[in-house]
Amino acid sequence: MEKTEVPRIVKSWTEIGVEETFPYSLLNLLDEALLIIDGNYHVRFRNQVAEKLFSKKSNICYRLYGRSKPCPNCPLRKGSVREFEEFKRNVKLNGKYLVVTLNPLNASDGTRVVEIINDVTEKKLLKEKLKRAEEKYWNLFENAGDGIVIFDKSGRIIAANRKCEEITGFKREDYIGKSFKKLVSAKRFVKKALKAYNDLLKGKSVRIELEIKNARKKEIIVELSSVPLREKGKIVGMLGIVRDVTERKLLERKLERYSQHLEKMLKMRVKDFREMERRYSVLLEHAGDGVIVIQDGLLVFVNKKIEKLTKYPKERFLGQPFTKLVAPEYVKLVEDRYNKRMKGEDVPQIYEVEALSSDGERIPIELNATRINYHGKPADLIIMRDLRERKRMEQKLLESERL
Repeated sequence: MEKTEVPRIVKSWTEIGVEETFPYSLLNLLDEALLIIDGNYHVRFRNQVAEKLFSKKSNICYRLYGRSKPCPNCPLRKGSVREFEEFKRNVKLNGKYLVVTLNPLNASDGTRVVEIINDVTEKKLLKEKLKRAEEKYWNLFENAGDGIVIFDKSGRIIAANRKCEEITGFKREDYIGKSFKKLVSAKRFVKKALKAYNDLLKGKSVRIELEIKNARKKEIIVELSSVPLREKGKIVGMLGIVRDVTERKLLERKLERYSQHLEKMLKMRVKDFREMERRYSVLLEHAGDGVIVIQDGLLVFVNKKIEKLTKYPKERFLGQPFTKLVAPEYVKLVEDRYNKRMKGEDVPQIYEVEALSSDGERIPIELNATRINYHGKPADLIIMRDLRERKRMEQKLLESERL
């Protein structure tokens, strides 16, 4: 059935007919609860919405609201209606919030009142929820650990939180309504800020560092992370998160200077080390004893004395296992002591083995091994002393003792 338009305030009973012929059924189409009350507080009519609204079924109007006597500010007077245009009051009933509107109605059998009751519970609860949400948002905004600033579309500051005051030393009132350009200290940063502002107008998020002057006219460095604010799809402003990064940037600059100094010193040390290494290599190369360096089990340095000792060119040994220098029966002994020395275990530093020359001669040698760092890695430096002359002298000494 199509809803019929019904006037909410009936000004004259005679305009729509006498009481007996008034189409009360039309009032049941209203969304609001409606009561018609006479001058004695008697309910003469209630529509279907009112039937559902009031749990009490009394025919006395104030008892519907759980009262034992009329409301003190009610415009009704017993037996008559006081002259009034319209009267409104707020009522809470059974956990619901109601707005009650009373209007006079002149009927053929006496003056009455039309009472229209609007249930505004949902609206009021929504309003309270919105208020709580706004308070929560404001508390988060005001007590955030970072500065929060809001700009309008033209770049003027329209809101800032307490942390912004701590960072800048200014009261909010000092910069609210001012352009962001007024806060930026150096010209090079103004250009940078303008570019960020234009990017925000294009819908981009930005993150930049700026220098600003605080209340003590001291330059501080802030990091600004900003996003555009939209309303119905259109950009209406910007929201920025502000952090004071002055200490961090100063520390970074100190570290950078220190790093540059270390790099310079390192280059000098490397140069000195390479010169020292060159001299040391020359010294080892021309040493009177054979010298080898073993790293990761391979020979990485062999001097000229080894060539004379073994009658092999030293290139034959470079990059090869060091065991190629000793007779087969000594390989296990030499390997075992090398591995233990590399692990830091205590093993004899000086011991004797035999080497093999290219012509098959067995050469008694003394190994004097020491763990070193070679080109930044652990290695074994071994001095190989030819014992043939000493062995001959020992043999002659033994023979002379026998005589």
